[in-house]
Amino acid sequence: MIAPTGGYHCCVNILLVKRWLKEEGPRLIGARLRRARQLDERSIVLELDSDYGEQRLLLSMLEEFPVIAQLDAEAEAEMQADGNFVKALNFHLQGYRIVSIAQQGYDRSIVFTLKHKDIYGAETTKELRQELAGRSANAFLISERGMLVSIFKKLRFDPQRTRNIATGQPLPDPPPLGKYVASEGGLAGLADELAEIAAKEGVEGERAMEKLFTNRVACSDNRIWPVLEPLLPVDYSLESLLEFIEQLQKGELTGQLFGLVEPGDANTVTLELWQRARGRRGKQAPRSNQQLEQAQRLLDNLREQSKQSSRADEFELVALELLRVSADYEDPEQAAAFLRQWKEDNPELAGQITIGRSVYDNAQELVHWCQRLRRAGARLEERIASAESELAEAQQLPQQKQPAKPKAIKSTLETSAGKLEKHGVKYLRFLSSDGMDILCGLSDNSNDGLLRVFGNGRHMWFHVRDWPGSHVIVLSNGKELPWTTLEEAALVAGYHSKARNELEADVSYLPMNQLSRPKNARPGQVLKKSESVVSIRPDRFRGIREHLLRWQKG
Repeated sequence: MIAPTGGYHCCVNILLVKRWLKEEGPRLIGARLRRARQLDERSIVLELDSDYGEQRLLLSMLEEFPVIAQLDAEAEAEMQADGNFVKALNFHLQGYRIVSIAQQGYDRSIVFTLKHKDIYGAETTKELRQELAGRSANAFLISERGMLVSIFKKLRFDPQRTRNIATGQPLPDPPPLGKYVASEGGLAGLADELAEIAAKEGVEGERAMEKLFTNRVACSDNRIWPVLEPLLPVDYSLESLLEFIEQLQKGELTGQLFGLVEPGDANTVTLELWQRARGRRGKQAPRSNQQLEQAQRLLDNLREQSKQSSRADEFELVALELLRVSADYEDPEQAAAFLRQWKEDNPELAGQITIGRSVYDNAQELVHWCQRLRRAGARLEERIASAESELAEAQQLPQQKQPAKPKAIKSTLETSAGKLEKHGVKYLRFLSSDGMDILCGLSDNSNDGLLRVFGNGRHMWFHVRDWPGSHVIVLSNGKELPWTTLEEAALVAGYHSKARNELEADVSYLPMNQLSRPKNARPGQVLKKSESVVSIRPDRFRGIREHLLRWQKG
């Protein structure tokens, strides 16, 4: 399949990417993201539903060979527990449709634009950007406002970097690579390129040509030179070289370089090179305990959804009755009182009702939710069968000895109880699904007291953006927050703020050592050195409130 040469080995080449996009890109337009999954520590898979059936799109940030390709179903068994970036994709993009795939010029960046239209006709647009630049290869999730939501590979802040990337900030453009593009530079530009090389390398010849295509011409690197060199024109005149580079950059020579003959070959070659590069890394250590917990959690969740789906007809009758009486409650105050009583009478459906919206709108949304439940029935059965198979496989893996649970987080609150009483701090306490304490201030003075007591610790601080609200602190002691805890803390912050009744709100979060108190500041006022941002629906807090308060009942 690949042009034979002894010196050729894995490389990421924009010619191959362009060929792949031309062959596979049209089949992805309009595809809906069903879910994202983690293949390994450097690769993720997007499971898509499209007019062409189910598709699996591989996005790999493997340093040896970053890649984008269609993945076959056989790789399904290799999936591992989802990381934070994959969880963010599922949270933000599930149900979104791909409307465009852009690859600007000869940049090694692929931008997926995804859109979603809600039941009110409001359209939301988000981007998933994959950069295929060797060791710097990465993937980024970008919000509708152009802000970076999540990063696949962790990046440490480095003031010496020319391109500092941080969540909550716009994603900077990649630095220019000094490429020579034939259609823009022309004969004069090519002459300048060769003159500069000759000044550094000496006489023209094979060495100069290799330098030109290795360092200056878009699409090429030194690993593809052995395949490229036999295709060069016999004479090295500027006119013939310019024509050759134009053909190269238009993709007219890609088939000769990679041995591509039939449509779809680009995907085959891409996967072959990726597997070759991946094989050199060796197998990753299995995380059997985490896989088992993840599989069990997924199965429990699917079974609960299946129970709800089986009652879709029953729920829809209740929703239609609510729709029938909606005309009787047009006054906002009267509607709010009615909905509060209705939620008490129908606790199983209470999470689908939003106080502050009209009875009619709530009834319409409830009807649509019931219809979605009914449609999901058959697919849920398939997913349950798949999840049971995954659980059985995880149970067969050798289980690692469970380490003793650290008591540091619990003792942090216990040892600080005296300080909280001394400052008269009133606060709400929640316990996250991962067992971390979440503290929420009740007033400006309460917020200030929490900052005084825990400000020197390595905990995580949350606050809704652009709205007044409570300070929320997760007592993490410097540990990385699991995605579930991060989301729950963001919901606590969003709900205990003036953004409570908004459909969507952005919540800032950062380590407390990145906060500072300005001179003569009001109680609770802080300055942020840096921040990350997560988007949430504040009303979702109502559905998890009792779960987060379980420590009071234990």
